[in-house]
Amino acid sequence: MPASLRPTPLCDLLGCRLPLVLSGGPAGEHTGAWLAAVADCGAFGLFTLQDDALAAADHAVASARLHAPDARFGVRLAAADAPLLERQVDWCLARQIPAVWLPEAADATLTGRLRGAGLVALQQVRSARQALDAQRAGAQALLLADAPAAASALLTEVLALAEVPVAATSPADGAAAARRLHLGAQAVVVALPGGAPGEAPGPALQALGRQAASHLQLLAEEPGVEYASPVCYAPEFQRQRDAALAAQLDELLAAERAGARVTRESAHALPEGDPWRALLEDIHDDEVQWCGVLLRALRSIGATPGTRTGDFYGRAMAVEPLPERLAFLNRGQGWVARKVRELLADLDPEHEALRPDLQAMLQGHEDNLARVNDRLPPRSPA
Repeated sequence: MPASLRPTPLCDLLGCRLPLVLSGGPAGEHTGAWLAAVADCGAFGLFTLQDDALAAADHAVASARLHAPDARFGVRLAAADAPLLERQVDWCLARQIPAVWLPEAADATLTGRLRGAGLVALQQVRSARQALDAQRAGAQALLLADAPAAASALLTEVLALAEVPVAATSPADGAAAARRLHLGAQAVVVALPGGAPGEAPGPALQALGRQAASHLQLLAEEPGVEYASPVCYAPEFQRQRDAALAAQLDELLAAERAGARVTRESAHALPEGDPWRALLEDIHDDEVQWCGVLLRALRSIGATPGTRTGDFYGRAMAVEPLPERLAFLNRGQGWVARKVRELLADLDPEHEALRPDLQAMLQGHEDNLARVNDRLPPRSPA
């Protein structure tokens, strides 16, 4: 396989060499051999567990382990109701399935049971809000299932918020897979045409890998995601300016992640119809948007975005009651606005392309500051 399809931290977590996850259908007669063949190619294979086909699933697991005792593979759970999902988790635990793909509805209890038994808990998400909820519930990686038309924007937002690896579903097309990897996904999840369990996955998988590697090589000529240091050919003075700007942007990204989590969890704790909930959800959506803006800005200067969430999150969530927390949140919003204002004032000509997005970010924070202040009760004089 092409060497340029490099392993990522998610590959380490799953136990595969390549950032390619092949999603098969329900278990069949040849699923075990298919899983072993996918692992032998360096990718990661999984099949979908159906409650009315447990015997076939048992056969698939036994067969995969017979063909390749050390092969790593996974099972996708697609139960529509909580009792059935819990039974499927029990099945995975009893058979020590290496990795389990949980649906959006899975809660922290199920994630905790899997992790407590040493299994890898992956969770599917379809939005930035679900990504935060799954991460908080203990998911070790996120699998973003998205509509192709919205893939870039949504993936960028989820990547900007995530502290765990993110994989993204992709058409079985090298260019599409490469775009998602280039944006920062640590693997792509594909269903190869003709690659159903029972058919040899090698030729189609190798073709996909070659195509993705070729497109990645082209994309690498543009500023993109790197797991190494910034570009070494930049003049020293430019590298120093980029490094200083990157540190400022990354500090803001950590702060915006904290704001996104505070607003999401605070809104989630309120009942539907509460007057504060809609406002908090609006602010949360803005925070997610600014996380994406900062992520793109960091990549545009060749920097690797950090995954840290600012300390503000813990401090804010410790503040009660809610009006006091929102006043504290506004102080954080004011800090961000001040930092963005300073950044805009000192922006180098080489980074002028960042100005429109940063200016919009500043205006958004000033608007939200005013909205929250208008809703907070007046403070008594000290």
